[in-house]
Parts: sequence; structure tokens; C-alpha cells
Amino acid sequence: MSQVSEWFQEHGPRVWRTLARFGVPASDLEDALQETFVVAHRRSVDYDPTRAAPTTWLLGIAYRVAADFRRKAKRYADPHQDDDRIDPAAGPEGELVQKQQATLLAEALEALGEEKRAAFVLYEIEELECPEIAQILSVPLGTVHSRLHQARADLEKFLRRADALDDAKVRRR
Repeated sequence: MSQVSEWFQEHGPRVWRTLARFGVPASDLEDALQETFVVAHRRSVDYDPTRAAPTTWLLGIAYRVAADFRRKAKRYADPHQDDDRIDPAAGPEGELVQKQQATLLAEALEALGEEKRAAFVLYEIEELECPEIAQILSVPLGTVHSRLHQARADLEKFLRRADALDDAKVRRR
């Protein structure tokens, strides 16, 4: 088995989730995942294990692939598309709540913009360390810290506004 095949087996699910969190539309996830590993295969001779772990290197490729897919799909994007992580065992009300939460998360991440979103997803969701994120995004460490700080502040504002809108809807009923 080739090195890239081993990476696909080991890291494929994580790369898939990260591509989705980077904003690749669900309809394009398979293509984006394949493109990530095609690029990894083409560039495997450039991979230096002393400079980065395979995950770090692959997520760097995924970040650039996701940006390309988002640009291509921007005019066709549907932020309200069904999320395949919804648990049908939760019942109709539970499904509705999960769909609303998934939509709110997708909208909140989209509102961050590409750079802050990437830093936030890699740190808070993928649980990578800031030096790894700096390497993936090809930015200085201080920039990662700054983007994380700004992303958290922006998310807090977004969620406060969303909560205020929900409160206003409840009061109107």
C-alpha cells in the first residue's frame, strides 16, 4: 500500500470533516476529499516528515482545496441544506433542533470569513496546536492567535444577535 493510501485510510475521515467545516458544500465533499488526496499524491515527494506531521500537511492541502471549492460553489451554495450528521433517533423535535443548530453553526462559521474560520476550525474543532495551524495556513504564529481572538469575538457577536432574534420571534407570538 502506498503512503498516500495509508494516509487516506488513517486521516480520510478527519480530512472529510475538516473540508465540511471549511465550508465545502455537502454535494462537493467527495470531490474535495479526492482532490485533496490527488494533490497529496502528486506532492508526496515534497513531504518532509521532519517539518510536519502527515495530518498537518494534509490539512494544509485541504485548506487550499476547500478555498477553491468554496469559490466555485459560492453562487450555488444553500446554507440550509440538510446536514447528514442529524440523528434520526432523536425524534421529530430533536431532529428539528439539531438541524437548527447545524444551520446556525454553518451560518456562524460562514460569517467569520475564510481566514478566521480556518483558524477557529483547526483550533477549536480539530484541536490542533497554534504552531501547527500557523504551518497549515502559512502565516506567523501571532497571526493565528490574532485570528482566533477575532473569530471568538465575531462568533460571540453573531450568537448574541441570533439569540436576540429568537427572543424577538418568541415575543411576537
